[in-house]
Amino acid sequence: MTTPALQEPEKPDGPEPDRVARIERRRSRRSERRTRRTVQRLFPFITALAVFLVVLIPTVIYSYFTVDAYEETAEVLQGELYKKEEALKQLQDALQGVRQELDALVQERLPHLYEIEFDKVLPVEHGYVRNIVFTLTKRGDNYRYEYKLVTENNGSLKVRPNFRVLVFDRAGIQIGADTVSGIASLYPGDSGSHSSQIDFFRDAEPAYFYVDLESRPQEIYEQVDDWPAQ
Repeated sequence: MTTPALQEPEKPDGPEPDRVARIERRRSRRSERRTRRTVQRLFPFITALAVFLVVLIPTVIYSYFTVDAYEETAEVLQGELYKKEEALKQLQDALQGVRQELDALVQERLPHLYEIEFDKVLPVEHGYVRNIVFTLTKRGDNYRYEYKLVTENNGSLKVRPNFRVLVFDRAGIQIGADTVSGIASLYPGDSGSHSSQIDFFRDAEPAYFYVDLESRPQEIYEQVDDWPAQ
């Protein structure tokens, strides 16, 4: 009786299993090393991002509530400002009314006063005075009230100008003046001008003026018997 021959097991195609396992382990180790290196490189950035988020989130929350509080405060302040503006407007209207009443009383008591307006030709037409211009100038910390008065002789007599420029406050109280005398005479048809400044004896703001001519005509007007030769 013959014994059947033993057959050797077939070898699998490709690398041996141990070799394959070793290759896989090496690949796995290399992959792990790459992963660790990548994590190590990214760790500072991840840490910085985490810190940034930790700081940013509370800041955003705080800013949200702060802005909301500011908006509410702004609305309250805006309402208060509106109320104060309305109150100020009412006070201004009341002040304007009082000023108008005061002006009316002053004009009733002193009807010959003129209201002062700066840098404007104010007609007077009083005697030989035609108009006057007031100018407010500043020298250092001091203010000066200057004026320029225009005269004209439309009569038949020679005029020797002597006058006073009086200024009054809003209540009609005299607070300053300037007296002019001894300037050149005006022959019929002549015109001239005089510039000077107001001397104040009260600390108040001028509101009205009056040009007071000499009250004694004999000292102002003279017969034209000494005209210069033509």
